[in-house]
Amino acid sequence: MPRDVHTELYQIRMEWLKQCVRASSLRKTTKPVMGVKDRGMGQDTLRTERLTLVPLREEHTEAVVEVFAHESMSTYIDIDFTVPENAREMMRRRLAFRGPEGMGHWAFLEGDTLVGIGHLRPSRELPAELPEIGWYLSPAHGGRGLATEGAAALLRHGLTDLGLTSVWALVHVDNEPSLKLAARLGFLAVGTAYHYNAEHRVHVALPAR
Repeated sequence: MPRDVHTELYQIRMEWLKQCVRASSLRKTTKPVMGVKDRGMGQDTLRTERLTLVPLREEHTEAVVEVFAHESMSTYIDIDFTVPENAREMMRRRLAFRGPEGMGHWAFLEGDTLVGIGHLRPSRELPAELPEIGWYLSPAHGGRGLATEGAAALLRHGLTDLGLTSVWALVHVDNEPSLKLAARLGFLAVGTAYHYNAEHRVHVALPAR
């Protein structure tokens, strides 16, 4: 039977909306559906034509601080990462992640140069800790498709290597470059909601059939 993508997306959107309502009503009295205690954290190194995505490590901290020193990196985030200690605290949180096997945070390396970071992890914003992807690329290395290349590798890892049934992305409604990137990767918008203290477009990517 041919796949009816429109029907499938409608069903996903309705389920997402129902989960949002349910999560909102339970948020004050329940713990997350999936805790992080006693989970594995094994991550693969991922490779593309130009990038190597390696598990994020403490040795990457100062390079990440340098990437986030550019004011444009904080445009759609409610924390000023041009303040080095804010960026270091962000790194400490990422390095403290303990989650499902194969998920986590990666450094995007072009040769020996850290050009960005990305993550694939259970969402802290979406219901039922749905798998959420995110990417950040240094402005100094923009305009060459590296963000698309790195994000595509993470998406492929989630849907193919890990066998996830969906991968979700939350993109600020004013972040046109990331909205376009999500569309290039095949993400489909299923709604708009308030996440990370701002309006974000909610996207989902499904495995090929």
